[in-house]
Amino acid sequence: MIDTKAQFITHDEGKRLAVILPIKKYYELLEDEADVALFDEAKHDEDDGLLIDDAFKLIEQERQKNNL
Repeated sequence: MIDTKAQFITHDEGKRLAVILPIKKYYELLEDEADVALFDEAKHDEDDGLLIDDAFKLIEQERQKNNL
């Protein structure tokens, strides 16, 4: 089994200077960071979005218009 705990590089007095992570954990953290960035972007977007019922109506109108 692979140890998934973080390892720390410290200076002589024990203060943490850097961290070593398993690569899988590193990529998970990158994904989480990207998700947070997308959430923040959407949260600050001035577009209020569209209610689901209105979206379905628009889709149905487009289908009828295009004979789909």
